[in-house]
This record gives sequence, C-alpha cells and structure tokens, in this order.
Amino acid sequence: MWVLDILRSLKLKSVFPIFSVLYLIIGLGLLIVLIQSNFTLFHVGLLGVLNLIAFYGLNRKRRWAIYLTVWLSLTGIVFGYTVFYATFQLPNLGLMGTALLLTMALYVAFSIISFFYVIIRRDRFR
Repeated sequence: MWVLDILRSLKLKSVFPIFSVLYLIIGLGLLIVLIQSNFTLFHVGLLGVLNLIAFYGLNRKRRWAIYLTVWLSLTGIVFGYTVFYATFQLPNLGLMGTALLLTMALYVAFSIISFFYVIIRRDRFR
C-alpha cells in the first residue's frame, strides 16, 4: 500500500508515537471546541475524551486500542465529512471557513491512514 510506503520512507522504527501524539492533539482540540461552545456540543467532547483514551492505549500498545482506534477512525471520517460539507455550504467562507475546511480534510486523511495502519499492524498489540 502507498500509505505504508510513505511511512517506511520516514525511516522511523515505529509510527505509533506519531499516531498517539496526533490522537492527543485531536483530543485536546476537540475538548477546546467543547469548552468554547459552552458545553453544548457534547458529542465533540465525547470524541475528545475517546481520542485521549486512544492516545493512552496506542502508547501502551494495548489490544483494546485497536478496536477504539478503528471505531474512532470510522466516526472521525463521518464527522469530518459532515463538518466539511456543512462548512462548504456557507455562502461566505472567509479565512476561518477555509481553515476549518483544511483542518477537516487533514482530520479525515489522518482517520483513513490510522484506520488502515492499525488494522495492518494489529499483531504488534498485546
């Protein structure tokens, strides 16, 4: 797969630290969105907490982290495309709308890559 070729070209011994740090960043970002929305976007906070739990599980290479990462990847793809579509429908995107579109595109790409990578490398978890 081309994804694994790109990851191999980085010459890292393991890519799990990159994925786990990205799950940490995404989890903290989603919790910041929850706080900024005055706790009205409960589902975003739930995804944030689950991303932080996935960060822990990927760092420790726990077997349950596979299932959580696959589930988070699938929900992240749906969540990202939904936000992407809703933002794209705005009449005047502006700088913030463009930044949101770029962020959601990166989030969906990360979700797809992490989905395949964790499934392919599932034998490394205990």
